[in-house]
Amino acid sequence: MLVPNLVRIGWERGLPVVADEAGYVERGILLAVTHDYQALGRHTDRLAAAAREPGLIYSTATRRTLNGRTAAAMGIELPTDDDRRFDYVHD
Repeated sequence: MLVPNLVRIGWERGLPVVADEAGYVERGILLAVTHDYQALGRHTDRLAAAAREPGLIYSTATRRTLNGRTAAAMGIELPTDDDRRFDYVHD
């Protein structure tokens, strides 16, 4: 029941709400950034094969999901080429 309240408060105050679960975007959350586990697995496999020295490795294996309806309701205008920056745009 938290998601509807977050969506309502975000819309009322003009605050973007970002989640870590893509399913919330379908319920009105503006944006979700989640792990892309397949890409992360491929990245990990390449690192293991390269036998690198131990250390901190940054990964960009993420998926970005946008709710276009929420963006429009909040007055956020996205150029059409921005759609390509998201893995999925929910309308």
